[in-house]
Amino acid sequence: MSVLNASHPREKIATIPPVAVFEVMSPENTIRGMMQKLNDYQSMGIPQIWIIDPEDKVWQRFEDGRLVDRQHFSHPELGISFAMSEIGKLVR
Repeated sequence: MSVLNASHPREKIATIPPVAVFEVMSPENTIRGMMQKLNDYQSMGIPQIWIIDPEDKVWQRFEDGRLVDRQHFSHPELGISFAMSEIGKLVR
């Protein structure tokens, strides 16, 4: 799941990095595979990269090559702010 900036032009294939990406963990995910994906997102210039584990109700943000527990999403420049538990309600 990703969040795009509505002020950017609409594209069939995104060339402008999204504001945020949310990866939902599943039993098939491996730590190695997920970390590679998160590093790829970071190299694409995506400013906020998140992991959601709906089973354990864990929300982590990928920061400086590591996962950090966070409970709140905020993007002040776009006026976006919400508790991560709100997204957790959508992914079950």
